[in-house]
Amino acid sequence: MKYLKNILIFAVFMLSLNFLFIEEIKADSGGDLTVVEMVSPKIIPGSTIVPIEIKIDAKENSMTEFMKVQLEMRWNSGVVQYYDMADNGEGGDKVSGDRIFTTLISVDSSLGENKAIVNIGWQNSSISYPVEFVITTQQFPTLFLISDVEFIGYENLENLVGFIKTEINGTPFEVTKEDINVSLYDSKGNLVDISLTAKNRVGHNQDYEFFITSSKYIEDDFRIDSNLQMDFFGKYYESPMQQVSVYKGKTNTNIVLGFMLAFSAIIAGFLIYMLKVWKGLSRPHGFLLNSDRDFVVDFSAIKRNLIMKVMYKNKLLSRELKKYGLEGLNFQFYGSHIIVSVTDKMQSTIRLNSRPISESSIIQNESSIGFDGKLFFVNCSEEQLGFPVQSLTASEAV
Repeated sequence: MKYLKNILIFAVFMLSLNFLFIEEIKADSGGDLTVVEMVSPKIIPGSTIVPIEIKIDAKENSMTEFMKVQLEMRWNSGVVQYYDMADNGEGGDKVSGDRIFTTLISVDSSLGENKAIVNIGWQNSSISYPVEFVITTQQFPTLFLISDVEFIGYENLENLVGFIKTEINGTPFEVTKEDINVSLYDSKGNLVDISLTAKNRVGHNQDYEFFITSSKYIEDDFRIDSNLQMDFFGKYYESPMQQVSVYKGKTNTNIVLGFMLAFSAIIAGFLIYMLKVWKGLSRPHGFLLNSDRDFVVDFSAIKRNLIMKVMYKNKLLSRELKKYGLEGLNFQFYGSHIIVSVTDKMQSTIRLNSRPISESSIIQNESSIGFDGKLFFVNCSEEQLGFPVQSLTASEAV
């Protein structure tokens, strides 16, 4: 009995250890991940795009790169949106690997309290741990930044580089100069001192439109960053950063050179292609005989100027054939045949092998052409001179 009692005690002890071990695994599964805080403001402007930042601490911070963090936005209008959050220095995330996960969200137009549920887990796991926050949407002042335009009537302002306007939902809203954060950078990235000048309330510190002037003349490119940083109805508000870059007509030599090279390559390729096509064209060939089958002209021996030889390598136009009695006809030459086309100036009926033609027709061997009481024989090659047409008389052709 004593032996059996010891066995039972040992079994109970091992079972209790097993329960303790299981509880530790469950605790580790959920306890590894702890949401510290929402870094970004919990009060955001409606109908804008803003970053949402969540800082996460893990039992092993080196493992945060394997986390999967998703944001579920439940707006009070009933709209639900899902976003993936990342800590990679992209997509609105400021610093990679700082355990602050960020995503850019499109804020709903509805005002009031909304639920933001952050689901945290591991990339290869279907288990996630939700943490809920409340985000409030309000109508906040909006800042508009303008630069690189001509401000007519304000030429007396020295070194004028930009203009700022503030409003709420289209209605002008006055702010103080201290509420506006403006940074001006030259082409080398150096910060340049600026001044704000009220446009409407000249000499006052408060207005809804301000001119931005620099402490020195900026000859090269520059960039302006600006946003609102202010207390708005007892709550700190920071508007999305606006940025304007101004380029003063300088061209990027590498881009222009690359474009010119690419354009030149295209033109060269086109010219090579056209040259190959031109070389493949046939030159005028064959002979023209009159009704008595007397030799009139060798098409290849017709004298032509350089322009006609280049532009119309495989053609003889009507004005070139006029002296041989073929005015009103164009000949286009191919390797094995000739295409005869009738020009618009031709008023008479053209017969090719006794058949009237009105547009174009093909001569493959030897054919007769008759019009206005005249008859000609067109031969495609020199060999055909020895084989006259025996079955056709001049009267039949005309």
